[in-house]
Amino acid sequence: YRLGLSFEQISQKIPSLGASQGRFSLLRHEGVQYIDDTYNAAPFAVLKAIENIPKPKGKGRKLALLGDMMELGSNCDHEHEEVLQLALKELDLVITLGKSFKKAASQHFPKEENIKSYESFDEALTSLQSKVKPGDSVLVKGARVFKLERVFKQLALGEYGH
Repeated sequence: YRLGLSFEQISQKIPSLGASQGRFSLLRHEGVQYIDDTYNAAPFAVLKAIENIPKPKGKGRKLALLGDMMELGSNCDHEHEEVLQLALKELDLVITLGKSFKKAASQHFPKEENIKSYESFDEALTSLQSKVKPGDSVLVKGARVFKLERVFKQLALGEYGH
């Protein structure tokens, strides 16, 4: 009310507000729906992001490029394992970037073919590019240290929200 707007006026405008870049923003490019959630990655946020990947169209798949979560202390191994467990239930393919996810994958899911782990951004991006198909939904999320927003610059994606 301090802005001189009624509750009704405010509530009518809320649906038109878009997400900030890097905070579960939807992008579409060449038939693929990307979810840019690159701002940061705490365990709870990663789990919720995985659970909320939009359903792909048609025969599309759910994929994720996940960078390690940082500053987890003694819970590091457990948190990465927990994320991978959920990812394997919810997603068709998980591409990971970083030593912690790579360790969790090799220790807890050594024979799992739907996890591809890398320590290099370029290798992870190349893997993503080779696997993604029109109709897929792809979550990109990881700690700031990985600067995963580079994925969208590398793919030269279109505008946010379209």
